[in-house]
Amino acid sequence: MHIPSYKIIKEDDLLLQSSLHSCINTTSVSTTITDKQQDEQCHVRIESSSSILSGHFHAPQCRCSYTTLPLWKRYLIDFRMDMISFCLTYPIVAFFTLIALLNTARMRLINSHQQQHLDHLSLDEEITQDEMYYAERWGYGCQQHQVITRDGYILKMYRFYPQGQKYRKPVFLGHGLFQCSGAFVLNEKKSLVFALVDQGYDIWTGNNRAIGGLDHISLSPKDPCYWNWGLKELALQDFPAMLDHIRTTTGQERVAYIGHSQGNALVFIALSLQPELASKMSCFIALAPAVISGTLYFQFTPRPASTRLLSDWLEGWGKQGVCLYMTDRGNQIQESYDKIPLALIYGGEDYLVDGASFVRSFEGYDHHGLDINTRQLATSNQYQYNFSFPSLDLVHVERIPGYEHMDTIWAHDNHITTYPVIFNILNSARWQSNDVE
Repeated sequence: MHIPSYKIIKEDDLLLQSSLHSCINTTSVSTTITDKQQDEQCHVRIESSSSILSGHFHAPQCRCSYTTLPLWKRYLIDFRMDMISFCLTYPIVAFFTLIALLNTARMRLINSHQQQHLDHLSLDEEITQDEMYYAERWGYGCQQHQVITRDGYILKMYRFYPQGQKYRKPVFLGHGLFQCSGAFVLNEKKSLVFALVDQGYDIWTGNNRAIGGLDHISLSPKDPCYWNWGLKELALQDFPAMLDHIRTTTGQERVAYIGHSQGNALVFIALSLQPELASKMSCFIALAPAVISGTLYFQFTPRPASTRLLSDWLEGWGKQGVCLYMTDRGNQIQESYDKIPLALIYGGEDYLVDGASFVRSFEGYDHHGLDINTRQLATSNQYQYNFSFPSLDLVHVERIPGYEHMDTIWAHDNHITTYPVIFNILNSARWQSNDVE
């Protein structure tokens, strides 16, 4: 016998169905309701009694249309939404606007203080390539000299000395690739040149061929033969010519040499090919020595260079990772030379040259700059670089954390980092053949 469904509906379900009775009636007569009433009603879908019995009853769903609302209600809703949006965005915009205004005010205040400082200094400095100007500006004497190489190039040198004082021990400073001797006078009163003069030294700065002038005894710079030179000519022609000029002019037997970057490379080449040149030097201080290449290839300022010179660097560093023209220990002639002290100073963040690897090429420095985990690998490859410098004795290595390639001559704190090391090496150098080390 079929039992009517209403007889088995639970009491709770009956109460629920009773609560929805009004919505059901509304649904049955929805076609007769006016448009205004339709805007306010809800269309309800009621499941069959079997759905209620099975427990799958779905609550009523209301669908109200915004477009059917009266115009004044729509204006009211839009106004409320605009107010909510304004209240949310205005504080954010106001905050960032205030930050921008405060930052602008801060920058104007800083600029005002800087301008007052500059006005107080009454700066009248000129921008010039004349190194004599900077010497005179800071109260030093300066002379310009010309040196002729064996192949006819006329080089420009500068001599710095304290006003009204006698000359003392000579020190020769050599610049890097795409640089000139002016690189050593750019730190104003704290420049390396002036710091050395204050220590009582007779300071000479040199310029390689085509730097500071294009003069030659017979060739014109328009002649391709004028540019037929490379790194080897700088090492075996320019460097010895300037070194001999200093010795002849000063009457001193030995000259201390301080180089930067390529200014070191050409001297290492010279001392590798002609170790006897060390007899004319009291010591060699290499700042950021450009012998083994790092991961960065070029940093430069616009100074002339020959195609052969650039080719030498690309052939050496680009293909081999080392500077060209230096002999190794396997080809070293067994001769005895008087050794001069060598100091290497490089920056911990210098990615143009690999100072640490160059230091490790010297005997006794196999583990320089290496941690415990990499020392075993270094030991198995400790003779990867076997440069031959029979007249050099590495006596000091200085690695300066945070320094990049130019920082060894341009950093604002050089008077704390590099200068004391330089002064100590110069004080212990051999200035005469009979000096005791």
